[in-house]
Amino acid sequence: MFQIIPVLVSVSNNSPPLIAREIGINTGSHYSKILLILYVFKATIMLNSPVFETILSLVFIILIFSVLVSCVQEGFVTIFKLRGKMLQFAIKEMLNDRFNKNFSYLLYQHPRIDLLKQKQGDLPGYISAENFSSALIDLIANESTETIYRKNDGLMVKKEVLKTSLFKNSPTLERLNISADTATTSEMDPSVIPVVEKFNAGLQSLKQSELKKLLQSFTRPDSIPVRGVVEDVASDLDQLKKNIEKWFNSYMERVTGWYKKKVRKNIFFVAIVVTLGFNLNFITLTKTVYADSNLRGALADMADNAAQTDSFIVNMQNKIGKNKSLGEINMNAVIGIELPIGWKASPCTTATEKNWLRQTWAQAGCFFRNEFTLGNVLGWLLFVLALSLGAPFWFDLLKKIVNIRNSGISPTESKPK
Repeated sequence: MFQIIPVLVSVSNNSPPLIAREIGINTGSHYSKILLILYVFKATIMLNSPVFETILSLVFIILIFSVLVSCVQEGFVTIFKLRGKMLQFAIKEMLNDRFNKNFSYLLYQHPRIDLLKQKQGDLPGYISAENFSSALIDLIANESTETIYRKNDGLMVKKEVLKTSLFKNSPTLERLNISADTATTSEMDPSVIPVVEKFNAGLQSLKQSELKKLLQSFTRPDSIPVRGVVEDVASDLDQLKKNIEKWFNSYMERVTGWYKKKVRKNIFFVAIVVTLGFNLNFITLTKTVYADSNLRGALADMADNAAQTDSFIVNMQNKIGKNKSLGEINMNAVIGIELPIGWKASPCTTATEKNWLRQTWAQAGCFFRNEFTLGNVLGWLLFVLALSLGAPFWFDLLKKIVNIRNSGISPTESKPK
């Protein structure tokens, strides 16, 4: 009891940031207060170490099942192609234009995007900004041409011609104030000029819409100084790509927020399934681990080893991933220790043996009366909320607690990166 007094005096004489800096805790993190409390708590319970070992063991158990939740969630993402569907929805929103063609559909048919599919019918889960900008520029540029058929020696010949002249209302030529004849000298790169000018001509051929206005805003303004015909046109194309890529990346940041919000909801429901499936009762686990010194010591040692392995989450995911279904997963075998989890029907003395159906029904009723109590529901709810925080959160917290248990971390780890 007297050992608590120096600790409290030390805490009162030093501000929390100073204490945190001494033990290597980043005060900017959202759980820094928890770690500070645990550090002071550790100093006050030296004579009662089972309490700290119980905390460490519970964090380790939650981490293990958080990895399981992430594996199940990732399985749903893969099976139902959630990433690809979310990306497709986002691109539909970006290119939504009810006055012109369905450019989102055409974009997915473009070779640059189509080649990203693993197989026909799949949706790419990732599209780079470069691929998006190049494909979109091609689609708009193609709007400047139309296909006609002419007779050549009695045969029908397919030929693409411009809907409007490349040099009609050309921004490049207007800036340069030169004639079309000068612009078509052999000095100009033929692979660059058609793309830039056909894109502008393609925009002109579109009906007025919000998408058209947006794409027109990506063209290079006339106020930019010109160094030469070829350099100016090449710079136009480069600037156009950069503007579209910037627009794409900015929109994808919003999509990432949407996706994370959707994933958090999915993780919460998966956490409910895992908690009830394995009967993960936070209150029961706490009592059992605290009472069993052998189990507590083994879990604390395993937690210590896990904190020293940066690839622990990946290794656990690989172990869990070897199972074909959630029902086949034996978490005790995965962890390598027998945990107080799972469902065990309590004996029911009220059931009679005269009738099998009556006995089964009575046992089921007895089971629900014994298990679904207010205390158990509270224990399950606490575990669901804990699992919802995610495996990275608990692994980071585990490392911090292990560092506190081992009397602080090294100075190199305490420095902000």
